[in-house]
Amino acid sequence: MVPYMPLHKLIRTVLKVTGYDDFCMAMPAGEKRRMNLYMLVQKAVEFEGTSYKGLFNFVRYLDKLKKYEIDYGEASAAGEGNAVRIMTIH
Repeated sequence: MVPYMPLHKLIRTVLKVTGYDDFCMAMPAGEKRRMNLYMLVQKAVEFEGTSYKGLFNFVRYLDKLKKYEIDYGEASAAGEGNAVRIMTIH
């Protein structure tokens, strides 16, 4: 499937066939874990917009992000997107 399917669809297919996203939902902080998986799919969509293609180059891209410590944070769980965060310094 790798040579014939766009990367983001491949990731979605793997998640669906294996049930890994459902497994993540059953773990503590499951909604946040699932949203992180969907963020990975979104990063794959963005990657496909570049001149690089394929699973190998995507994995290398993720390795470079890790190497240079580029952190996109975590996806916000449902309900967190419209929240107001208050930080105090004591």
